[in-house]
Amino acid sequence: MEKYSNLTKFKAEDFDIWKMEFNPNIKKIEFNKLLDRIEKEDKRGSTFTFWFEEDGNKIGFLQVFGVMKHPFQSGYLEIVIFEKYRKKGFGKKAIKALEDFSFNQIGIKKLIAPILPENTASIALFNSLGFE
Repeated sequence: MEKYSNLTKFKAEDFDIWKMEFNPNIKKIEFNKLLDRIEKEDKRGSTFTFWFEEDGNKIGFLQVFGVMKHPFQSGYLEIVIFEKYRKKGFGKKAIKALEDFSFNQIGIKKLIAPILPENTASIALFNSLGFE
């Protein structure tokens, strides 16, 4: 499970981008623990975490979590697009890549996007892709 379309797995070399974009106070040892947890969850099949890339640039990160294969065949999805890439169509591309992975690689049939009601931009994005 190394690369699917524009999805790539987190690596130790990604520490600087994680620190810059998400947690300026994180220490290398904490990031390594995060990587270990991500790898364990991926092996269990409960959570899958990826970078979304376009033309070699990391645009944001994506996750399918709470995966239940039987009987519900569903999972929750989360996308975070870095601020400088927002409103450029990358959100739609990221969701489509995550749908492709979820439906074709892990075999789930339904994705749920938990979005706070005040996040109107995300609601509009997911509605434009047929989410209810």
